[in-house]
Amino acid sequence: MADVAIVGAGVVGLACAHELAGRGAEVAVLDGAGVGAGASSGNTGWVVPSLSMPLASPGMLATGLRAALDPNGALAIRPALDTGWVRWL
Repeated sequence: MADVAIVGAGVVGLACAHELAGRGAEVAVLDGAGVGAGASSGNTGWVVPSLSMPLASPGMLATGLRAALDPNGALAIRPALDTGWVRWL
């Protein structure tokens, strides 16, 4: 029997399982879709220091607002009659 069960065989779940196993825990990784088949298969991108910005840096609020107002931005908030998204914010 495993000491730890991790639900999700994506990049985060596998990294946690690897670390725990390295510390001596017996780990079971559970995922219905298979290794890397869920969210990890669509979360592609660049990890480049020159293209990243600390969240607490000056100007991040303005950057976030611009992204929210850009219909093709990373965080697009589309007007709708359903205001359920406000609770999410």
